[in-house]
Amino acid sequence: RMKAVGQLSGGLAHDFNNLLSIILGNLANARDAFRTLEGLDSYLEPAIRAGRRGADITARLLAFSRSHPLRPEAVEVGALVRDAAMLLRQSLPPGIRLRLPRAEAESWAVADSHQLVNALINLVLNAKDAIADNGTISIETRQLPVHEPVALDELVRPGTYVEIVVRDNGPGLSPEVQRRAFEPFFTTKTLGSGLGLSMVYGFVKQSGGYIGLDSPASGGATVTILLPSTQPASACDVIAAPIQIKAEGGLALVAEDDEDVRQVIRAQLIELGYSVIEAVSGD
Repeated sequence: RMKAVGQLSGGLAHDFNNLLSIILGNLANARDAFRTLEGLDSYLEPAIRAGRRGADITARLLAFSRSHPLRPEAVEVGALVRDAAMLLRQSLPPGIRLRLPRAEAESWAVADSHQLVNALINLVLNAKDAIADNGTISIETRQLPVHEPVALDELVRPGTYVEIVVRDNGPGLSPEVQRRAFEPFFTTKTLGSGLGLSMVYGFVKQSGGYIGLDSPASGGATVTILLPSTQPASACDVIAAPIQIKAEGGLALVAEDDEDVRQVIRAQLIELGYSVIEAVSGD
């Protein structure tokens, strides 16, 4: 069922991405072309902001449908959690305590570090909303060998994983909410898109991991994530610097089947100084 919803969401998100590319691209081009026209920006800016919010929703849907491009690498999860905590503490009220993993034991996983930080932020902010004003959120990490199948969202295959546990002592979740928590657009809040946990779910599954949600009748909620474990990154592992290309006199090939999207990209590349050749397909 979740796979079917993911395929539907991914298809919709891809189509909306094309539409938003056309809208945002033409708004940006109009701003550049008519920047001297007094008062025009007061109309363009709200439209651009709305388009960017739409792009954020489609990005979350693509994450849920496991279509978001990832850059997996060896990540020390405990250090990443402690770094993310500097951002998270600014979003928590004074009455909520945030407990973090100890620095002594390292846990290396294969993951996109940026998307993992986004997932942690979503989980902690969800826990914050559940607690309200006073309570504790804890994040724990450890290396976890799995020898027998373990049930999370599906049966965990034997292997070595990094376990990330985000726990709060709020009032907990009903069985119905637990059952539907990872569905896109499902939310118990009056505000919000209902895509936070969906994004986390999609990221975990695309990373080859597993996720589970548990909320006992006594209260509190626990989200458990398992990501594939790896060896620590070597100090000599160097990421190559991106190649810098000078636009002046450059030649760009644009392959895009949507004519309106292609027109936006062509206009932007010409503005950057490229000559442009267009194609409607890879062939």
